[in-house]
Amino acid sequence: MNITRKSSEELSKQELFKATLSPTIGKMADAEGSTIQVKDWVVYEDTDKKDPEKVNTILSIIDVNGQVLATNSKTFIDMFCNIVDIMGTDPFELLVTGGNSKAGRHYLTCDLVM
Repeated sequence: MNITRKSSEELSKQELFKATLSPTIGKMADAEGSTIQVKDWVVYEDTDKKDPEKVNTILSIIDVNGQVLATNSKTFIDMFCNIVDIMGTDPFELLVTGGNSKAGRHYLTCDLVM
């Protein structure tokens, strides 16, 4: 595992474990239509379980209640990083949303709640 970006240099070892390895991590896709009050987050690379030659980029978000949701959706991760670049260290809330591509495939993304 390789951490590429995180919300704070002060994330504890326990928070990093909970965000990257815990069996209680939920799927972001299951939260579509919900809002998340973001507390901490981490973007990391991990070897694919089925194909050891492939590396997946994963975003894990820890909400204010300690729940962790993760996704490997490039669309979601790119939009989330855009929001973080603008918001900096200010607190923010996300809406997990999705849509259908022109090819008819479902995708996951997020939006800033105002």
